[in-house]
Amino acid sequence: MKKKFIGVIGIVIVVIVGGIYYLTREEKIELSLKNKKEIIVEYGNTVQYSFDDLIQTKDIDKDKLKEIKKEIKITDNLKNEDQKDYPAIGSYTINIKYQDQKLKKKVIVKDTTAPVFNEINEVSFEEGTENYDFNQEIKATDLSNVDLQYDLSSLDVNKAGDYQIKVFAKDSSGNQAEKEITVHVKEKPKQELSAAKIYHGGGKVICIDAGHQARGNSSLEPNGPGSSTMKAKVTTGATGCVTGKTESQINLEVALKLQEALSNQGYTVVMCRTSQNVDLSNAQRAQMANEANADAFIRLHCDSSESSSSTGTLTLAPSTSNRYCASIASQSQSLSKSIVNNICKATGSRNRGVSIVDNMTGLNWSKVPVTIVEMGFLSNPGEDRLLSSEDYQNKIVQGIVNGIGEYLS
Repeated sequence: MKKKFIGVIGIVIVVIVGGIYYLTREEKIELSLKNKKEIIVEYGNTVQYSFDDLIQTKDIDKDKLKEIKKEIKITDNLKNEDQKDYPAIGSYTINIKYQDQKLKKKVIVKDTTAPVFNEINEVSFEEGTENYDFNQEIKATDLSNVDLQYDLSSLDVNKAGDYQIKVFAKDSSGNQAEKEITVHVKEKPKQELSAAKIYHGGGKVICIDAGHQARGNSSLEPNGPGSSTMKAKVTTGATGCVTGKTESQINLEVALKLQEALSNQGYTVVMCRTSQNVDLSNAQRAQMANEANADAFIRLHCDSSESSSSTGTLTLAPSTSNRYCASIASQSQSLSKSIVNNICKATGSRNRGVSIVDNMTGLNWSKVPVTIVEMGFLSNPGEDRLLSSEDYQNKIVQGIVNGIGEYLS
């Protein structure tokens, strides 16, 4: 009987203890994400989040919620772009830890924004302009690098008119924007195509020969009056090692500037050519100067060398023993010296002096004082760029004008 009583008492105690535990035990809270979808952030924006953004809280008691917020640890592996206050494009994770519970939230930073064009809607250039650099006027901005591509299939740069082209801007994420641009191809001013063009300025007569032409002529002509030595009528000339610009074009640009400068000073100027579209031999050019009875015949050229380090300006003149033009040799040497000295003074170019030569057709056929001006080396990157420069060409012209004035005085 006693044993039975003790057993009952034990059961009662267990029930009481169990009841107390059940009544006093703390209910475990299972946290869950508010939304299981990843957070999508546009590239260029900061990533912002809070406890309430991440955790489902509607069934949690307010007091318990305060305790959870104190204990919970929220971290992430977000990494900002270099020197930026927003993260780089990529995938990141927000880690949430509470007691023995671990939750993860994915963050994706991606670029879906297309580049934005500037307000330029039209460009203009002269007909005949090859490889026009549209990028100097048309721009597109984006947080990443932008590549501009052009559809020029409807454009004819050799015919004046208005054309519509398309430009496509694509960023490094593949987002693309498109824009239509109006291109005004303007009519090129008409140039006189006659071989010799005389500008009447009064006073002394200067003949200018822009050496070479658009296309050379390999047909032969005598190296001097009555000579049995035959040479090509005119060669094509050199090409800039960096600019790719032809010697004939540079010679013509300087010649036209020189014509204007001399005319402004009252000279009568005879131009052997005012266009690339001519076919004139070296002997023919000399004959133009002879027929004009020029006081000075200026033949403009650019030099070239196998060595890219060669630089400087020089002039060429015939020797006093030249079998064809000895009578004008001394004057030609004097003219050459004045011009090379004054060009180098104006430009700062290395002075290579006067070279005496007797094998140049353009010198040998001359009956008037003549010089060949080698303005600089197209084979040298620095001088090649200078020779295409408007400012440097103007300095060369000033030096030649000063040299002619010094010689004639």
